[in-house]
Amino acid sequence: MKRIKYLLFFAALLLVISAAQGQISYTGAVSAQKLNYFNNINTTFSSKTICADDVGIVITLAHDSSNQNSFFMLTLEGTNTIQVAEVQNFLITDFDIIYGFIVFCGKLSTTPYTSSVGFVDFSTLFAGSTTINILDIPSEFSWLNLTKIRAYPTVDGFKIATTTDGGYVFDIDWMNQSLDAFRNPYRLNDLIVTDDYVSVLGTVSSSQCIVYVHNKNNMHNHTGEIFGTQERYLFSKYLIEEMPGYGIYENFVNGNQAIIGVVNDDLTDEFAIIDLNTLHIIDDFIVDSGLLRHIITDLCHDNDNQMIHCLSRDTIFKDYIYQPYPYMDTLTAVFPLYNWQFYYNLRTITPHIDYFITSGHGIGNTNNNAVYWFDAKVGDYSSSCMNTKPLTEKIGSSFYPANSCSYSNITNHPLGQSFVQSIKLSDDFYSYDCKD
Repeated sequence: MKRIKYLLFFAALLLVISAAQGQISYTGAVSAQKLNYFNNINTTFSSKTICADDVGIVITLAHDSSNQNSFFMLTLEGTNTIQVAEVQNFLITDFDIIYGFIVFCGKLSTTPYTSSVGFVDFSTLFAGSTTINILDIPSEFSWLNLTKIRAYPTVDGFKIATTTDGGYVFDIDWMNQSLDAFRNPYRLNDLIVTDDYVSVLGTVSSSQCIVYVHNKNNMHNHTGEIFGTQERYLFSKYLIEEMPGYGIYENFVNGNQAIIGVVNDDLTDEFAIIDLNTLHIIDDFIVDSGLLRHIITDLCHDNDNQMIHCLSRDTIFKDYIYQPYPYMDTLTAVFPLYNWQFYYNLRTITPHIDYFITSGHGIGNTNNNAVYWFDAKVGDYSSSCMNTKPLTEKIGSSFYPANSCSYSNITNHPLGQSFVQSIKLSDDFYSYDCKD
């Protein structure tokens, strides 16, 4: 029933929005292009893009240049127009989409600088000015910044999991307005939701990471494992992502696997596939990036194409994208063209049917304060808007479980309710730097 309501809601939303849109397609008609949107964007913030499943909706999050307000930007497949909703006096750090709702976390940009979570449905947010309900994090955690958020379904609706910059995991029950706080001594980098689990990944050291696995029906039912490698990790950077599909591959039959991506000190990217039921390593492989010192920026699972997309950044080619899974001996990385006037800094990657879309910001004489998209068809390297680079992949064996672990403290707290304002801004258009 929830799925039916979800689809009916988006069908109605599409009818409302499409009447005001143009007909220039950014997917389905071109294999790659570069798009810019100018609206006083703060380019120091890592913009994020999510594509809503099956309905052709793309949502991008950004901050304004004053770093006081947040923008949600909505566009549809088959158009080059965009709708913008501004959330006032609130800096949103991350968001998720569930049942037609945008769920977000962040902090008030005016005193008191209270960390909060909130949610709002699409039709309300982009229809006009509205008041958004938010839940405030308890005052004893006021010094923390919420960094990642994922919403996950429950029998009564959904709950919200967040991470913080102080090593906490918060599990938030919106209906009961309460919070369970799980504390660990390490930096937490990433958060995913699979069929049965909420999983968190963090940094232990330059050669070790940690994974916590929570049962979605009872977050207190959890396990933890520290993983090590024979190599040192560059910048101690780790990311975790759900594996694509369900029952497609022989080893992946229960929807509870994850892929961990790290950059080794020897300039190779290492990927380990973990069974979250047992915290055993299913596979381990290494992608050789050549002589380029770089870092993995983002990972995304692509169910339509049954693959993992990896977004990386180096000092020569800037941003490039490749598919480390399924395993192949020879890979092709793609990266957008640049000219002497400007370059781009991509931050997130998201799949969209047989395309992937990355977003970030432009830097240069003509692209200040711009949100930038790189839109490319999966496996199509013929576009004149991008270059390619060969990579090699090989089986690895250096990733290993080192020691089980648990949280140092778990507490429960009530939450307070407050409000923020949003304003529907006028529609605008994307401009093309490159279009096939």
